[in-house]
Amino acid sequence: AGAKRLWIEDGSLLTLMGRLQWLGFEGAPETSYLSYETDLTDGAGYLGGLILFDRAGPFTIGSLTASYAFEFSFAGENYFRIGASGGVKQWQLDPSSFDPRDFGDVVLPTTTTSVADPTLSTGVYVTGNYPGGKDLKYFAGLSVQNLLEPSFAGALPLSITGTEDVRTFILSGGYNFKLDADRMSVMPSILVMQDFSINQTQVTAGVLWSYKPISLGINYRLLESVGVSAGFNVSDKLFVGYSYDYPTGNINISRDVNTHELGIIYRLSQSRTGVRNQGQETFKNANDE
Repeated sequence: AGAKRLWIEDGSLLTLMGRLQWLGFEGAPETSYLSYETDLTDGAGYLGGLILFDRAGPFTIGSLTASYAFEFSFAGENYFRIGASGGVKQWQLDPSSFDPRDFGDVVLPTTTTSVADPTLSTGVYVTGNYPGGKDLKYFAGLSVQNLLEPSFAGALPLSITGTEDVRTFILSGGYNFKLDADRMSVMPSILVMQDFSINQTQVTAGVLWSYKPISLGINYRLLESVGVSAGFNVSDKLFVGYSYDYPTGNINISRDVNTHELGIIYRLSQSRTGVRNQGQETFKNANDE
């Protein structure tokens, strides 16, 4: 989430996000979610929850997920986390939202249908901080999403293939170069997604400038998009952020499309560990990437 990357504090956080993706296409994705994350007392780990709604074309998808990660430190300001998330995902198919070429196709439902399936993901994450534990220095992670391969096949009249969320391996990493003390940094990163039929690689470089209460960012994804973001700390507890993405790849050849995202983050309490827990998104829904 572009708007959330501007938030540079942590603790017990309540986040509300809304995204309008690829505006210009009919039935373009619309995503919103509410999340909670906190570090537990006495080094007991991190706990999180996510309620997500996603609409694309005739499908409305809702999911409820809980996550837990255990952490231990090594070699000074370096941390290793292992975690898992699980919950339930529901698909709802509204046939009135699309116009099929062949009316009366027996594969397509004639009334609104829905189906729910359990979800499970797991992953490991390593981070390092600059001396003092305040600023992230590097991160690397490996996670497996959709271990149970949930499927919306039950929402269709006939059994067909290709309806499941395929089990996907995600490898990510990045390094944060500090340019101007605590005000400016550059972070190149890479994300590789592999389900053994399709391989997707994202190479990203972002520049963040922060001078409280204002934060500004520029983000570039190789051959995909360029984006800008801005955030404002309304108070020590409340942050509001906005990001704009403009696709640079083939999706923008035939029409002008763009993505808008608005986020609000409220800090319920300070971090109990005193160490920034950036990167907990590893165990959240992959749609947040």
